[in-house]
Amino acid sequence: MTFVEGLPSIVKSLKELVPVAEEKNVILALENHGRLCGGVAHIQAILRAVDSSQLMLCLDLGNFVPLNQDPVEATRILASSVVHVHVKDMKQAADGGCVSVPVGAGELDVAACVKVLKAAGYEGYYSLEYEAAEDAKIGIPRSLAAMKQILTEGEPETQEQP
Repeated sequence: MTFVEGLPSIVKSLKELVPVAEEKNVILALENHGRLCGGVAHIQAILRAVDSSQLMLCLDLGNFVPLNQDPVEATRILASSVVHVHVKDMKQAADGGCVSVPVGAGELDVAACVKVLKAAGYEGYYSLEYEAAEDAKIGIPRSLAAMKQILTEGEPETQEQP
């Protein structure tokens, strides 16, 4: 299914949820994910079509990379709609695709994305979404240390893959 084919169903479903979200005083968080609603234009179209303050964006910084979209530019464009952030890091794979790596070990400029969000007034949470192949017992603490440094100081020290 293409985005154009799926958009009416996506919008219809979200519009059905909006009254419930209003009644319960909760925010619905749409994550940029996959090819159906992963790109900047897709997210903008969905948010515009639903047109509700109860629907915002769960910004996943790494999910723009497989779509060949710049995460920093995407963050700049979508920052005013963000209610939550998923943080992961990515790097180019030998086969031309991309792979998830611990935060600070990849090519995604997480610090620049955070800077854009802070400048836009975002004060919400940042959640680590760990998907790297490295053992989680090693990679998660490394990622959390890099995130802490980014959130408190800016650029993390470059981390080499073991």
